[in-house]
Amino acid sequence: METGQAALLFLYGLFWAEILATTARYNGFPTAKLWVGSDTRGDRSIWVRRLIVSFVVLNFFPILWLVFLYQYVVPATPGAAPIAVAAMSSLSIFGIIRLYHGIVASKDSLRYFSTDAELRELEVQGPSGCPLTVWSHVVPGAVYLVVLPGLAMVARWLWV
Repeated sequence: METGQAALLFLYGLFWAEILATTARYNGFPTAKLWVGSDTRGDRSIWVRRLIVSFVVLNFFPILWLVFLYQYVVPATPGAAPIAVAAMSSLSIFGIIRLYHGIVASKDSLRYFSTDAELRELEVQGPSGCPLTVWSHVVPGAVYLVVLPGLAMVARWLWV
C-alpha cells in the first residue's frame, strides 16, 4: 500500500466516524428500542425501516464508495500528490450524510422514519425556519459524491 492509499484509508475513516456521529440524533440504529420499545402506531416497523436504511446508507454504501476511490481515484504511487488526491477524494464521504438526511430526516420523509415521540424531539428546519426537503439534501450530496472525486481525478492526472 502506497502513501496515497494509506492517506485515503486514514482520512476516510476519520470522516466516516464524523458522519456516524452526526447522524446520532436520528438514532439510525435503534436496536435497543426494537428489543424493549412499545409498538404503538407501528413503532417497530418504523424502527426497522430506519435501521435498514441506516445500515445500507451509513455502513454498506461507504464501503463500496471506499473501494471505488481506492481502486480508481487514488494512485498507488508514493509522494505528496497522491496524498493530496486522497484528501480531496475522501471529502466526498460528506455527500453520504447529505443523502442520509434527505432519505431519513427531510420534511417529506420524517414521518415515515420517526415515531410521534421522536418527531417532538427533532427539529428539521433549514435557515430561517424553512423545512428542508429531500432535494435540499440529495442535490448537495450528489455534488459531493461527483465533484470531489472528479476534482481528485483531475488532480491525479495533472500531478501524478
